[in-house]
Amino acid sequence: MKDFTQQELENSRPSIDTLEAIEFCLNKLYEDNTKLTSDYIVHNLIFEELIGALLLARDELKDFLSYEDDDKDEDE
Repeated sequence: MKDFTQQELENSRPSIDTLEAIEFCLNKLYEDNTKLTSDYIVHNLIFEELIGALLLARDELKDFLSYEDDDKDEDE
């Protein structure tokens, strides 16, 4: 990015829940009707790839959270 270094960006996390942040980004991407999924966001990265990565992260996080909930239920 032109205005921040990678380290600066990685050190400035949003102060919201991870799943909430992923869902927010996905919803904003779904709402956009000006771009194609094959359009480039940046050099060599298209919207479809970003959406796919966010979906994978969301699914992994949901699976992890439901696994944790199952473990808590077994302990009780």
